[in-house]
Amino acid sequence: MTTPSKAERRHGRPRRRRSMSVRTRLALIAVVSISALVTLVAYNASRLFQQSTNLRNESSTGRLGGEASLPLFYGIQTERKLSAVYLAAPSASARAALDKQRQQTDQAVTSFRQLSGTTLPVQERRKFEFVEKIYTQLDDLAAVRGQADGRTGDPDQTVAYYTSVIVGLIEFYQALSAMDDPALTLETRPLVGLFWASDALSQEDMLIAEAQASGQMSPEHRVAFAEAYGTQSVMYDKWIAPYLTGTDQAAYTKIVQSAAWRSKTRIEKVVIDAPTSSVSGVVEDLPRAVDDWDGACGPVAGEIAKLNLARTQGLLEHGFQRADQVRSQVLWQVGGSLAAVVVIAVMIVWNIVSIVRRIKALRTGTLESSKRLSAAVARLQAGEHVDVDAEFPAGPWRQDEFGTLEEARAGEQRTAVDLAVAQARDRGGFTGFVAATAGRSLNLVEGQLRELDRLEKKYGKDTEVLKELFGLDRIAVRTRRNLDDLLTLADANHVQPYVQPRTLIQLVEDAVGEAEDHERVEPTISHRQGVKAQAVNALMHIIAALVTAKPARLTPRASRSRRQPDS
Repeated sequence: MTTPSKAERRHGRPRRRRSMSVRTRLALIAVVSISALVTLVAYNASRLFQQSTNLRNESSTGRLGGEASLPLFYGIQTERKLSAVYLAAPSASARAALDKQRQQTDQAVTSFRQLSGTTLPVQERRKFEFVEKIYTQLDDLAAVRGQADGRTGDPDQTVAYYTSVIVGLIEFYQALSAMDDPALTLETRPLVGLFWASDALSQEDMLIAEAQASGQMSPEHRVAFAEAYGTQSVMYDKWIAPYLTGTDQAAYTKIVQSAAWRSKTRIEKVVIDAPTSSVSGVVEDLPRAVDDWDGACGPVAGEIAKLNLARTQGLLEHGFQRADQVRSQVLWQVGGSLAAVVVIAVMIVWNIVSIVRRIKALRTGTLESSKRLSAAVARLQAGEHVDVDAEFPAGPWRQDEFGTLEEARAGEQRTAVDLAVAQARDRGGFTGFVAATAGRSLNLVEGQLRELDRLEKKYGKDTEVLKELFGLDRIAVRTRRNLDDLLTLADANHVQPYVQPRTLIQLVEDAVGEAEDHERVEPTISHRQGVKAQAVNALMHIIAALVTAKPARLTPRASRSRRQPDS
């Protein structure tokens, strides 16, 4: 069983909980809704703006770092080839070509360090860990060149160093290809494939040049040549051709359909299928078709390099365009969203104002209708006529929830008034019946009183008869008084028996004369104040009723409860 609170014990009823008004609740809903919309717009705008910034920074990194790395990419490939040739067959011409290429490579390294490092702002450096990895690899370039010049190291290790730098550059391109946009990321796939295919072709060129210088191709180099050939096939078939579009697709088709490409493919198959020594597995006699390699590989490598540059520039251009599109999309989305939020806010406020206004109108109308209903019932009780259609008109109502409530309220009030009218009509009919019956009875009593008055005059000398006639007279008078009371309750107009003022003593004597057991009443009023004629009948009825009423006997318990305490 719950224990009542102090407030409930103090006031005897539970306290009413305070609740928010409808206006406050609607305002709270509006604030929460608008705040949620503004927050959502701000979140989407910030996300898209960050995407735009990321795309611009990635494109800036690709333009300054990626384009700057292309001369280094091709320079390292060429220096790898010339270093392999020099290590296989050192000669003055090979050394001169290597020294010339080293100068070009050094220029490419200087340009790459400057553009990818100091020129690019720090906040725009994207995927910079790959650039730093290339910086670290390039720090060993001088040592590797020294080993090559002194012919102190393993030639394959020297070549592997250049290959590792090239792989680092391709990984840098591949990292840049993971842009913050699905369409651009898909567009970068053929570009990465072109770089891998270009390096595979460059490895084939290096291996053939080294084999031509030494006069033979080792089994390891032959395997490497076959792997490079397989890498090209996979890249061209799976990563490049399916994803090129437009002019790039046309350029690629032109390359693979050219005579140089067919000659390159033929020579690759000849080298892979060339007979080897049964003892060492070395290709001692290179196929004569290898003499045509430079004429086939040079044009193909040049066209692929052009395609790489065009694809890189196109990707960077698309990156900047996409960044601008995203930024414009942000502005349009923010503007449109804010406009939508404003419209929604206006609609919410308008709905709130409309709902509050309708609630207030419904409340005001209900109070006014309640007053009219009370007034109509009072008029009906007073016997006046009430026009229900005029007092409570039926519509028209709006076709909404509030209109339904107003219509239901009006219908209930009309029903209540109709019932009150019907009750008043029934009460009026019953009152009329009572008044008519009481009036006829009163006429009979008045006739009886006149007859008794005649008999009293006729037998005035006979005391016994006169006494009995007086008894009948008092009974008739009390009957007349009861009928008079009934006519008064029925609100029927009847003739007042008194038309002249009476003194108070006369009024009491007349009232006592109409009461039963009048002998127990002794009028002792000595005042001679008068009572107006229009009040005589009503006041006499009251006094007669008080005289007639017998005092109630107190029960023993009531007597004991009213007994005064002992003093």
